[in-house]
Amino acid sequence: MGKKFRYGTTSILDILLIAGILVLVNIYSIGSFRRIDLTENKEYTISNSTKNILSQLDDIVNIKFFVSEELPPEFLSLDRQIRDMMSEFEAYSNENFRLRYIDPSKEPRYKQEAEMAGIPEVTFEVRKEDKIQMMRAYLGMLIEHENKTEAIPFVRSVETLEYDLMSRIVKVLQKESDLPTIGILQGHGEPGTQQPDQQQQQPPGEMAVFMEKIREQYNAMDIQLENRDKIPSTVDTLIIVNPGSIPDSELWAIDQFVMGGGKLICMVNGVGGVDNLNEPPQKFISGISDLLSNCGVKVNNDLVLDRRSEMATFRTGQFSRIQKQYPFWINVQKDGFDPGHPITSSLESATFHWPSSIEILKDKLEAVTAVELVTSSDQSWLMKKDFNTNPMQDFNVLPTGEKYLLGVALKGNFSSYFSGKDRPVKPSDGSPVGADEALIEKSTETEIIVFSTGQIALNHVWDPRQGSSGVQNMLLNTLDYLNIGEELIGIRSRQATNRPLNPDMFDDDKEKNLIKALIYLAVPFFVALFGIIKFVLKSGRKKRFEREMKLRSS
Repeated sequence: MGKKFRYGTTSILDILLIAGILVLVNIYSIGSFRRIDLTENKEYTISNSTKNILSQLDDIVNIKFFVSEELPPEFLSLDRQIRDMMSEFEAYSNENFRLRYIDPSKEPRYKQEAEMAGIPEVTFEVRKEDKIQMMRAYLGMLIEHENKTEAIPFVRSVETLEYDLMSRIVKVLQKESDLPTIGILQGHGEPGTQQPDQQQQQPPGEMAVFMEKIREQYNAMDIQLENRDKIPSTVDTLIIVNPGSIPDSELWAIDQFVMGGGKLICMVNGVGGVDNLNEPPQKFISGISDLLSNCGVKVNNDLVLDRRSEMATFRTGQFSRIQKQYPFWINVQKDGFDPGHPITSSLESATFHWPSSIEILKDKLEAVTAVELVTSSDQSWLMKKDFNTNPMQDFNVLPTGEKYLLGVALKGNFSSYFSGKDRPVKPSDGSPVGADEALIEKSTETEIIVFSTGQIALNHVWDPRQGSSGVQNMLLNTLDYLNIGEELIGIRSRQATNRPLNPDMFDDDKEKNLIKALIYLAVPFFVALFGIIKFVLKSGRKKRFEREMKLRSS
């Protein structure tokens, strides 16, 4: 009896001790955020950039989190993760980050406010009682500062929320006049930027999604140069994507924009018609090629193929499709990015569609430095003629062992393309362009970024359902680097990244498919193994306990 009493007393004391420790830990953890984050990019720990932005808030920023009380089952864990993250934001903000949780379905005025802010009530399909039912719910945010507002219409994942929220806070805190302005060149066959208009049955432009993404952080405008001597002085960065022929009178405006310190992002293919499988592609000479060559870079008229490539789906008939490894869709991995440049230092992968090779013209780099931002792998090769992008062709070509340049950053003092040339004249009236202003022959320090494919700006890449987040991050990093610095880049680049299996590891598709199957089977196998081990250990502990009790009772 005495032994049983002492044993029971000891057990109670152990339980009380453990309970006391848990209470103390919970008391300490109030207002303190500690977690073990084993992800490489610390995806579940808020970044130093976010802490700096929040700690430097000197005015109140109001966040309205429009969230329905009842959410689909798959969003319940997301809701909890968002609430945890918001609590951390509040703790670092010196009480200037004010958060409210609102269920619009319970108050009509908040429902109207959400709709006016562009936060929709989203329809979901949920299974209840073995039936598919429709369910509507809110999961969006409204950021307010003084009379400015920005919205996150729908929070899709916690991985992107930190950047989405911080970028909008930075935007509402800036005066409208202080926001950088991004211009996108139009009028020479470039992909369009227009948003869809259902009333006029106008489809979206091929760069509509990219333009919409730019507007989340910057002022943005189309640039039409017909009958214009110059690019508006409000434009900080000009984006040029696959232009056709550009008259010298308009090229003058681009040249003088760069000479005046304007920044340039060019996305240019060396081969056109690559996505049309019914006709052979042709060499493409862009209207900006001569100006770029003068600045020290040339996009060659070739196509780069790489064994490190993405799977692509192609239609083979009215109802049939095939999926194949497609070497024209190059999957650039970490070793293909410059590790020291802010644009690429944190990237893990990005997909380049039908890129060409870039050549750096060293004789033009007198006062300019060039950084090789992106290269293909050493398993790549070139297609220089008889262009054929059909996926059914034989891709069993011996790689050259050479890496090809796909993206470059130029920085320095550039010379004018028109230095030593006659001033061009306007086609409309024959008068010289810029007659009232002297030619700027040498630029102040500025930067030009060139990528060898314009496909990366098109809607199919920027569609959140099927796009390549790596190349999206790369282009947004480029805009942030040129216009607002590196702080937001550090937040965006911490998002989860895709790490595909390296095809160089396998001799053929059968071996690769076998490895994939083993990976899929490994997860349930180890879960089952863990369960069996746990059951055996638990049974052993139970038997030992029963033996001890028999010994003590005897």
